[in-house]
Amino acid sequence: MAVSQQENYSTLQNLHYQVYSDKGVQEVFPDVAILQKKIKFASAELEKFGQFFNRAVRLQRPQGGTWTPAGSGAADINPSQAGFIGNAKIQASNILWNEKLGWEDIARAKTSKQAYYSATKLVMTALMEQAKTMYELNLMWGQSGIATVNATPGASSKTFVVTPAEFAPGIFAGQENMPIEFWDSTGVTRRGATFLSTADLSSGSIICTDVLGSAGLGVVGTDVVWRSGTKSAGAAGFNESVGLGKILTNTGTLFGIDGSVATGYALWRPYTKALSGALTFQNVLTIGAAAGNRGLGPKATFIVNPLTFIDCTVNAEALRRLGGSEGKSGTVEIGSEGIKYFGGGKQFEVIPHPMQKAGYAFLVDESSDIWERVGNQDWTFQPPGASSAVVDLPQNMGVEYRLYTNASLFSTAPAHNAAATSITNNAAY
Repeated sequence: MAVSQQENYSTLQNLHYQVYSDKGVQEVFPDVAILQKKIKFASAELEKFGQFFNRAVRLQRPQGGTWTPAGSGAADINPSQAGFIGNAKIQASNILWNEKLGWEDIARAKTSKQAYYSATKLVMTALMEQAKTMYELNLMWGQSGIATVNATPGASSKTFVVTPAEFAPGIFAGQENMPIEFWDSTGVTRRGATFLSTADLSSGSIICTDVLGSAGLGVVGTDVVWRSGTKSAGAAGFNESVGLGKILTNTGTLFGIDGSVATGYALWRPYTKALSGALTFQNVLTIGAAAGNRGLGPKATFIVNPLTFIDCTVNAEALRRLGGSEGKSGTVEIGSEGIKYFGGGKQFEVIPHPMQKAGYAFLVDESSDIWERVGNQDWTFQPPGASSAVVDLPQNMGVEYRLYTNASLFSTAPAHNAAATSITNNAAY
């Protein structure tokens, strides 16, 4: 009896979920996915009205207190002054990555679970790793742009150089043919779109497929580079959700709550410090103390650029705490995978992140209730409403797989965290 196309797709669907379950997909983390390992997806209990998830957050402590001296008897009690619980509005973004597989490969894949894995593993692994890599970029720099143009390119040039403080090699590594757009620094004027041809990961020189200068897109110094599709029209127009950089440098309204100095809530405004130099032990403790004044928990992590991490490692204060050992072969071992500083009753671990821009360091409170990823759906091969993880392509000789999530980074207490800016690293590539 002939097997129908529907039965074929049903077989593929069953095999797909045996090999690539949602739980398995959600536990795949490329090395760069540092934030995804730290911050869990946890939003099932949140209410959603329209486009926004709603989260109650404490913004102001109660002030109703009464003090009386001994012997004052039945003294009057001062009236209560209620604290304030605000309502944060979180708008998650939809992210979908897709990849095709030809009928020839599918024919070999449908015979067994092992055959399915063998035929699809390279495609699926690449899809999952790229989706998680670009999602990590969203978590780091969502709504901030991925780079800034240092100087106006020549009239017929296809090359631009990233402003040193805004460059992170891990953003561009392996991303040839990535679609990018250029917008002015206000986010209002779109210069145009092109593709990444290649990148010098040491110098920050980026070559594109189209002319960037006045004879082409008209890119100028201070323009901001975005991955195509993440930015939309207007200064506040974004298709992606907020990232760590946006949250930790916020000085205005965030998630619908005012954090400005003049009229906002101090507990909604992270501390930021412009260093104009290297990140040192003293800087770490100073920034940590400022965050501690605002409620930072006992353990925190500084997420730094790899060059900043080198500076911290060779810094005299750090070296004093690093032990060395000599192996049987005579090899001397010295160095660190991470650096821990202690001060003010708190522990600060410094870790490198390849997507951290060279001029920044982020202090992240490690308390379990401070950070979460909020949304409708963690990573899945079957988006809500889809009948199958295997999508037929009527105009192509093959099928398509789609990896989807709906999420936004969120902090219940931004002021428990902090950021260092204007870092100038001593180390260089």
